[in-house]
Amino acid sequence: AELTRLLRGDHPNSEHVADAEVGVAHNAGGTVASAVVHVLEVAE
Repeated sequence: AELTRLLRGDHPNSEHVADAEVGVAHNAGGTVASAVVHVLEVAE
């Protein structure tokens, strides 16, 4: 949710990543036995 808001520009800290077009979110689960990476891009 935070990454989406940053890319849309409506997050309170959006000015720190102005004009962002691509975002990456990483999550390691359990005892780091699994990992997930999401790459989001702004569609025109």
